[in-house]
Amino acid sequence: MIKHIYVKNLEQLSSEVLSGEPMIITGSRTSTVIPYDELSKVSSKVFSKVLDLSQLEKKIEVIDSGGEVRLIISGGVSWFDLKVFCAEKDLFLLTSPTEENALVLSGLATSATGERCFGFGTLRDQVRRINYINYEGKVISLDSSNNFKDFQQSSVLKLYQKDFQQRFKFFKNAPFPRLEKETDLMIGTEGQLGVIVEAEITVRKKIENSFIFIKLDRWEDNYTQHLEVMNWVQDKRNEIYSCEILDSNSLAVLPKDQNPIDSSKNDLLFLEVESSQMENIFELLTSDLSSLDLNQVFMMDASRCQSLRLAVPRYTFERNAQMGVLKKGTDVQVSKDKFSKLLDLYRDFSNQGMSYNLFGHFGDCHLHFNFFPRKQEEDVCDKLLHSFYLEIKNLSGSPFAEHGIGLFKQKFIRHFYDSYHYDVFELLKKKHDPGNIFFPNGFMNMSKI
Repeated sequence: MIKHIYVKNLEQLSSEVLSGEPMIITGSRTSTVIPYDELSKVSSKVFSKVLDLSQLEKKIEVIDSGGEVRLIISGGVSWFDLKVFCAEKDLFLLTSPTEENALVLSGLATSATGERCFGFGTLRDQVRRINYINYEGKVISLDSSNNFKDFQQSSVLKLYQKDFQQRFKFFKNAPFPRLEKETDLMIGTEGQLGVIVEAEITVRKKIENSFIFIKLDRWEDNYTQHLEVMNWVQDKRNEIYSCEILDSNSLAVLPKDQNPIDSSKNDLLFLEVESSQMENIFELLTSDLSSLDLNQVFMMDASRCQSLRLAVPRYTFERNAQMGVLKKGTDVQVSKDKFSKLLDLYRDFSNQGMSYNLFGHFGDCHLHFNFFPRKQEEDVCDKLLHSFYLEIKNLSGSPFAEHGIGLFKQKFIRHFYDSYHYDVFELLKKKHDPGNIFFPNGFMNMSKI
């Protein structure tokens, strides 16, 4: 029988770790890669308890470190909590996940990124310090200004780091953790080496932001203008904070009065910009891209855009719940020169006769295609995804660039690993989790599963 334990403080957390019982750690249970509703189907021989950190005391503190504004975040702080805090303090978050109920520290564990990576880099890049509880129940501090220290002279680590640099340096995340900075020990390792309890991240003073929307043909029919916009924004990361897409299928779930366009046969790309620069960006966009008609472009303020961004996943979830269908989604990023090939693969998916939608981080060539199969279509869907990820490897893409691997995606990722990846995972587990108590059936133990 798997125990579900709500952790109230760090003393209790340390005690639970010192018990030596295999565990997984959760926060808000918003992860799409862990089957929280079906954990009873996972053998209790693998792990015996789930530690829920959502009730840990929430703390957010603002500090000024040499002119850089930072937030110290601890406990069960969600992205919603953090956004409210920043609004009250006239601060601007440099990353903005759509799922606001997710916990910030859980996002570090999975190396989640969200919007604004286009302009400001990933959440990992904004981390200055991480505190975590190790297998001995002690709080350990990691600093991003220090290089990764474990087994530096190991030949397998050198192969591992070389692989990251050669194939995934310019991606949000590789199929494996980065392991270049000291803080990388916790970022993207999905709680397999310890439990993050505090983080220090950089923010900026308040920026008034607005959104430029571009109405385009459905990507399934014609993605020529989509590619033109994608290429146009690449050298404007200092002026454009995010470049996102909501396709026609994503918009179709909205009530008519909440859909910003009348037609259900168009996609929307939107650019987040500083309000003071909006007119300049608008003029550049419409003059540089002559194929765009002025009627395709319109403005929206930040609050209305935020409502739209939250409404799409909410109404999608409600529709799927009513229909009793499950989502099977992708989290793939490719280089800009391979982006059209990724869209072609998604076009093939769109012809399979299943419901679907496409949204995500368009400027980063990082999209989420979501199947909504009926029960009898789930096996077909899995076969399609298996072949798809083989193609992603051939495209030198990153299969899971944002939301982690968890349990659901392990079956798709094995062919992205070589023996030295598993060797590094084994070294990490032996040093930082010798009893294999932290998420024992995570990807670091896949060679043994």
